[in-house]
Amino acid sequence: MSALLFGQLFLGVGNELVSAVLVWGTFAAGHLARPLSAIAFDHFGNQFSRSNILFVTLVMMGLLTTLIVGLLPTTYAQLGAAAPIVVVVLRIVKSMV
Repeated sequence: MSALLFGQLFLGVGNELVSAVLVWGTFAAGHLARPLSAIAFDHFGNQFSRSNILFVTLVMMGLLTTLIVGLLPTTYAQLGAAAPIVVVVLRIVKSMV
C-alpha cells in the first residue's frame, strides 16, 4: 500500500506497475548503500573515534534526513522532477547510518 501511495506522490508515474518498480528501486538503492557506508564509517570510527562517528550518524539520520523528508513538499506536482531525486538521495543517506 505504501509503495503505491509513495509512487503517486513523489514519482508522478501514472502506471501502477512502473510506479511500484520505481519505489522498490528507491528502497533497493538505500539497501545497496549500507555495505559501502559500513566500510566507510568503520574506517573513520577507527581513525577518529567511535563516539564521534556515532554522533555524526545520529545527526545524519535524525536531524538531516528525517527533518528534510518531513519538510518536503508532498507531491510531484510541487517539486517536479527534483522530487524523486531528493527522495532517493535522502533514502541513501538515511540507509547509510
